[in-house]
Formats: sequence, structure tokens, C-alpha cells
Amino acid sequence: MRADIAEGKHGAPLTFTLQMVNAKDCARLEQARVDVWHSDSLGLYSGFAGQETGSARGETFLRGSPMPMAKCFETISPGWYPGRTPRIHFKVFTDPASVATGQLYFPDALSTRIYASIPPYNARKAKRDTDNSNDFVFLHQGRVETLLKIEEKDGRYLASLVIGVDRTR
Repeated sequence: MRADIAEGKHGAPLTFTLQMVNAKDCARLEQARVDVWHSDSLGLYSGFAGQETGSARGETFLRGSPMPMAKCFETISPGWYPGRTPRIHFKVFTDPASVATGQLYFPDALSTRIYASIPPYNARKAKRDTDNSNDFVFLHQGRVETLLKIEEKDGRYLASLVIGVDRTR
């Protein structure tokens, strides 16, 4: 249970806030727990070995769940790896037996700007091969409805999104 999930990873500072609502009536799901995880600036996920950019078996960076009702995370903008556009994964637990899973995406123009100008993203030799327009999951799971709303303030990126959870499925 933690909201600051960066664990010292370097990248574009990102604060994002999620609001969970019932898709049927937009009532807030105040007690829902949200777990998030994403790759570091090099496209590496904690907890896994044998990835394109290395191994992070046994590590926990860029993973977490804030205390209930907070839903605000301190992290960095995710990197990319071949075949996928940058994103943040999430799970919403509305009760012990119910979970909704999804992904949050970034506007392509923002990712392009971050990757070209901010270390360590701009030090990568490989070029990004997938953006939102050709990412198979983005194209089949919500598209623009899954894009984070982002603004830049005081050297940080501030992102937010309201997520409607269909509790009848």
C-alpha cells in the first residue's frame, strides 16, 4: 500500500489521480482499491526477468496501491518497449470478489516530446515503433476514453481520469 511508486527511478515526474465511479449512475466508488503498474523509462517492468531491456525479477518499482479514497500516485511517465504504446495498467477492486482491469494511455504528442527531450528516455538507441494509432489494445479497448487528461505544471506532469466501472458484468 503506497502511492509514491517511483522508488528512485528517473524520468519525467508524473502525478496522476484516478476517480472510480459506477458506470450505471456515476456514483463514486469511494472504497474501491486501485492497483497500478507500469514500465520504467527504458520499458522495463519490475518483477519480471528476460525482458527486451533487461531483468527486474524480485523488484517492486512502479507498482502500488494507495490507501483507499486517495487514488493519487507519484511516479514517472512510463517508457515504451517494442510492439506497445506507453501506458499504465490498473485493477479496480470494488469488493473482495470483483475486479475490473484496464490500461491508461498518454497522448502521442506528449510521449514523443518526453522521449525526445528528457533523460533517460532520450538516451535510448532504439526508436519507438508503436503509438496509439497502431497499438492493438488501445484500438480495441476504449481508445480516446482511456487517454489521461494531462497538464504540465512546475516541471511535473499532472494527469487525471474518471473511470467508470460496470459492476453488473
